[in-house]
Amino acid sequence: MGNRQSSKRRESQIVRPNLASAVNPSLPPEAVNTLANCLNRLPLVLDKRVRDEVIHRVELVETPDTPEILLRKGQEPSGIYVLVSGNVNVVSENEKYVLRKIQAGDCFGEVSVLFNIKCTADVKTVNRCVILLLKTSDARQLFTFPSEVTLLQWFQQRRYFDTSKLFNSHQLSREIALDVLQRSPVLHGWKKEALDAVIKTVKPEIIMLYPANSIITKEGWKGQEIFILLHGQVTFSTGDQELATFAAGEKGFSFGEEGMLLLTAL
Repeated sequence: MGNRQSSKRRESQIVRPNLASAVNPSLPPEAVNTLANCLNRLPLVLDKRVRDEVIHRVELVETPDTPEILLRKGQEPSGIYVLVSGNVNVVSENEKYVLRKIQAGDCFGEVSVLFNIKCTADVKTVNRCVILLLKTSDARQLFTFPSEVTLLQWFQQRRYFDTSKLFNSHQLSREIALDVLQRSPVLHGWKKEALDAVIKTVKPEIIMLYPANSIITKEGWKGQEIFILLHGQVTFSTGDQELATFAAGEKGFSFGEEGMLLLTAL
């Protein structure tokens, strides 16, 4: 009985695109599907009334071909965005680093809106984008974020960088590192306590940022480190020939462990 009731509760919170399209027929089907999938991944309480209101109030925005700032660090958020198509980056203040590449179907701006803080980073389009926007006032009226989910937990779950110094010392990076290391196949079987001890020995920061086209390690160098990719992609090459490109994925992509564990050159 209890399982059936919990199953019904979960089902009632799922946004079904075929029903949603009738609420806002001006939205293209692909936009409705994208919004539905995004909402279903967020830890929000969505009954039918709230779900329909979200779909009714959301706006479809098309940006120009030239780059455009959608959110700026330190300013009040304009709303929660959901990327339907195109390319959007979260960048450092001087745009030296791409902190995160927003994937189609993902949201951004939700931290500032749902936790009532100012924007924590600049968000910029790369090219023409189709985006759904739920304005801040609407989102705060409609959404109830679970009180048990803290700001630190949300940053950790989403692997966000603490660009606004919201947390003490290196607290967030260590929490993210622990979560990723526990998922990494190369460290399978390690206990949480052992991984935590390793993380605390790394000074000053365990998470490093690399600009695009940086050389992280080079053929012939003696391996002394294990790298685990949190965001972005790395390309392996020899001479002028590219061998393979790998993305971070959900578990993080590890490399360099062969040289370190075998004490050989890469």
